[in-house]
Amino acid sequence: MRDPEGSFGRTGVLRRQRHSGIGTCGARPLLRPRAWEVGTMETLCTARTSNRARSRSAWRRHTDHPRLGVLLLVGALLVALLPVSASAGPGDDGAGTAASTSELTRLGALTLLDSGYGPSSMVLAPDGQAAYFGMVGEWYYGEDRVPGKVLRVDLTERAIDGTLELPVEESWLKSAVVDPEGRFAYFGTYDGYWDPWEVPTGRVVKVDLATFERVGALDLEDGEGNLLAAMVSPDGRFAYFSAGTWPDALIKIDLETFERVGKLTLADDESRVRSAVIAPDGRFAYLGTESRQVVRIDLETFQRKDAITLLGAERELTTAVIDPAGRYAYFGSFGTYSTPSRVVKLDLETFERLGAIVLDANESYLTAAVMDSRGDYAYFGTNHAPGRVLAIDLASFERAGGITLDAGEGGVWAAMMAPEGESAYFAAGLALVEVGVLTSPPLVFDDVPSDHPFHDEIAWMVQEGITTGFPDGTFRPVNSVTRQAAAAFLYRLAGEPPVTAAAGFTDVPTDHPFHDEIAWMVQEGITTGFPDGTFRPVNDVTRQAMAAFLYRFVFGEDPAAPEPENDTIEITVVKEWYDIEA
Repeated sequence: MRDPEGSFGRTGVLRRQRHSGIGTCGARPLLRPRAWEVGTMETLCTARTSNRARSRSAWRRHTDHPRLGVLLLVGALLVALLPVSASAGPGDDGAGTAASTSELTRLGALTLLDSGYGPSSMVLAPDGQAAYFGMVGEWYYGEDRVPGKVLRVDLTERAIDGTLELPVEESWLKSAVVDPEGRFAYFGTYDGYWDPWEVPTGRVVKVDLATFERVGALDLEDGEGNLLAAMVSPDGRFAYFSAGTWPDALIKIDLETFERVGKLTLADDESRVRSAVIAPDGRFAYLGTESRQVVRIDLETFQRKDAITLLGAERELTTAVIDPAGRYAYFGSFGTYSTPSRVVKLDLETFERLGAIVLDANESYLTAAVMDSRGDYAYFGTNHAPGRVLAIDLASFERAGGITLDAGEGGVWAAMMAPEGESAYFAAGLALVEVGVLTSPPLVFDDVPSDHPFHDEIAWMVQEGITTGFPDGTFRPVNSVTRQAAAAFLYRLAGEPPVTAAAGFTDVPTDHPFHDEIAWMVQEGITTGFPDGTFRPVNDVTRQAMAAFLYRFVFGEDPAAPEPENDTIEITVVKEWYDIEA
């Protein structure tokens, strides 16, 4: 049994109350049951999503809420008081990534329509509470036009929550984006066929997600129809729709004014843009074409920069994903009866093709793709009947499994990850199908078995990018924490913010492996060092100094102590005034 005082000892008391009545799935709490189908209840495990990108100022703002502030403080305490060796450097305490042991699992489905054609586009509200589906209203060469519609699904209740009827001119909503704040969704229309002798005119439909009303439509110019792919800039200012006519073009829309503000025409042989992704920093976009090119667009200048032509079997690039760091992109080819689909990996720094995975014969016709938020796995849906979902392990760049959906769940035209990261939604035929996806388990160190009393805390540090252990695959949990390691933990927990000045200590030169971490602590007022102008980075951090670091990290340099939440946590700190920082 663990010491109830944890590692506080005599300088502090920590009292925690555990939640009761909550089941567990492994080490993770269970979500409430989800009703997918009549008489069926599905139970899922929560994901531990990363918050490490928050700045320290954001943490301090959140402490205005008493309980949340307490949780943040406890998180910081767990981080700082876990041991690490003095030799650990910011990029030199890493161990390898553990392999996944999970399998794809069909969790449930919701029937969207009883007959007709299913959704061809989908967006997810950023809070994950609702999904919006652009439906197919026409199919055969512009005949039998019927009004389009947008369906709203309440994902907490797993039920259709509303239907928005559109004009007949907006009958096939092929592409869609949502702004980062989740205020509006934008759907691009498609004419259902491509005829070079007829020049379609596309339209972008704007839907207010709060009121679920059509609040506008933007008619594009002649020759700017068949909006096959769409993307939105990371700041939510612009949306880009590919016009799949000849020659193809990329249309730029200002979402603040809802106006068409630009058109970029591609080369004649760069026909039929079928997929598009945008770099996380918003600098470049990458367009996949039917004619096996990946075209790179400089979005700052809105000019075509260059293009890669892939191999002959890698035509019709109908799907694409990009990793969260913006280093690699993955394009899926449609394939044919005789040519299996492929997933092609591109290095975006060198803009070169690195390789491809040739899929099985029953995994061709890729029509939808999605990647998890950590960039561990990508998932591709097929246009088979029934549809199939396959997983690609992006670290090893290998096929990691697949699952065939149920009868009637064919034609996977759209896909989105659930916010908690442990499932994905696929619009398949006339249904919305949820699939439990693969998860990379927390790194298991050789010296931290699953029954280790601090296993979950150490695994959390790994998952959040705060530590990676040592090159020999160990964490060395009983080693002491050095002052430089404490600086590294806090710096990573804060999201590795910019450092604007040198550390200023005589024993921390600018080429010190922990210089930036220590300089950041000085910059933020977390440390002042010792009176002799040193930081003593390889010294063990004392418990009183750690208390000071945490206090300043969470509450500022030296503000008045906050009132504790007695039912959650009680902290008493005793300062000893010898050989400590000012």
